Amino acid sequence: MREQQLVYSGQLAASLDGGELGADEADRLERYRTRHGITHAEHRDALVSIGWDIAQYEAAVAAAAELDAYCGLVEAAVSGGRVPEAEATCLDAYRTK
Repeated sequence: MREQQLVYSGQLAASLDGGELGADEADRLERYRTRHGITHAEHRDALVSIGWDIAQYEAAVAAAAELDAYCGLVEAAVSGGRVPEAEATCLDAYRTK
């Protein structure tokens, strides 16, 4: 196994240790894969080695993106000190997902 693959596997394991993935971590992992030529098969193998599969990883990435979007909405909504009704409705919809 190449050194880059070993490093990536370690980063992946650390990022997924708690069972969740942050949006920043997902972006960092994707940049590492691109920069170091980690193939889809190598990515899959690294996931399997830590007990994950592609579907679980993609679901974690999607959840991270949703949370990031939700946090952005919250930040924007409260920046004026008051949450407009339309934004409150949107936040409620995100919260129930």
